[in-house]
Amino acid sequence: MAVIINDTCINCAACIDECPVEAIVDEDDNPTGEELHYVYPDKCVECVGHHDE
Repeated sequence: MAVIINDTCINCAACIDECPVEAIVDEDDNPTGEELHYVYPDKCVECVGHHDE
């Protein structure tokens, strides 16, 4: 299951730089048209093996 970015996101882009598999895009590239960052579920690995728990 991929991580979901909801309306509490402040669009600071910190997650984009931290994503080890480049699964997160900003609102300009969000395929849903929403003005939020977006996580591509087919790319997201929930950071397993990339960051400390």
